[in-house]
Amino acid sequence: MLYLCNTNITTMYRKLLYLLAGVSLLSTTYAQIAPDGTVMSKNVVITDMQGNAHDLYEYTSQGKHVVLDFFRTLCGFCWAHHNAGYFNDYYLSYGAPGTISDVMVIGFEVDQNSTDENVRGTGNTLGDWTKGVDYPIANETDQSKIYNAITTFIPSGSFGTPALVLVCSDRSFYKLTTSMNADAIRAAAQSKCGNLSLEEIRMPGSISYIGPNPSGDYIDAGVVEGGTPVQLAVFNSLGQKMKAESMRIGQGVYRIETRNWEEGIYILKVEAESGSEIRRFIVRH
Repeated sequence: MLYLCNTNITTMYRKLLYLLAGVSLLSTTYAQIAPDGTVMSKNVVITDMQGNAHDLYEYTSQGKHVVLDFFRTLCGFCWAHHNAGYFNDYYLSYGAPGTISDVMVIGFEVDQNSTDENVRGTGNTLGDWTKGVDYPIANETDQSKIYNAITTFIPSGSFGTPALVLVCSDRSFYKLTTSMNADAIRAAAQSKCGNLSLEEIRMPGSISYIGPNPSGDYIDAGVVEGGTPVQLAVFNSLGQKMKAESMRIGQGVYRIETRNWEEGIYILKVEAESGSEIRRFIVRH
C-alpha cells in the first residue's frame, strides 16, 4: 500500500483526482443545460461575496445580457477556464465602468460546502478564484438559492462544471463553451441576442468596434463617420498617454500598434463634436 506522507505530494495527488473526475463530467456538462433559446421561467437573484445582490430580471430589463459561470473550487476544467481569462476579458471590454457596459458577468460557486476562504485560495481549492477577476463572484451556502439558480438553466439540477450560460435581454438563454474567447462570446451574444440594445444608436465619432481584444501586435478601432475630425488617445492603467492622433475624415478604422507595449489594461478615448467615448482593451503577448 502506498502512503503519501509529504504534504505537497498529497495536495498534488488530491488535485489530480479532482482533475480526472472532471474529465468524466466534461462530456455531459453542456448537454444538461436546457436547449438553446429556452426562456427563463423564474427570476434569479445572486448575492456576491461583497454582499451585493444581482437581479437577473433587473439586468435584462435594462437591455443588458448576462454571462454566467457556474463553477466549483475543486473543478480542474473550471480552473483552466478561469486561468484562460476569457470571461474577465469580456467583462473588461463590454461590462466594466467606462465601456459600453451592456453586459453583466457573474461567477457562481455552486458547492455549498465551499467557503469564501476556499474561493480566495485557502484550504480545499485549486487556487485563488478572485485573482485576475474584476466581475462579481457569488458563493452561496444556502442550498435552496443554489438549487433555484441551477434549475432555472439546468432543469434536472444535476450537471458537471463549468456550466457557462448566456442570457439575452429577452431572457432566452444559450450555452457557451470554455473555448470561446472575448471575441467569440461577443459574436455569440450578437448572433443569439440580436442587436445588443445599447449598441443600436451610434453618434458620429463614437466607437463602433475595437478588436482583437485582447490584442497582441495591434488593435483596430472603428469610429462612426461624422464629417468632422475626431481626436483619439490611448492611456495605460497609470493614466500615462501612450498615443494621440487626429483621425482624418473618411478613415473609419484606425490601427494602433501595441507589439512593444507592456501587457495590461489600456483605455482608448475618442473625442468628437458630439461628445466623447472611452473603451478598455487588453494587451497580452
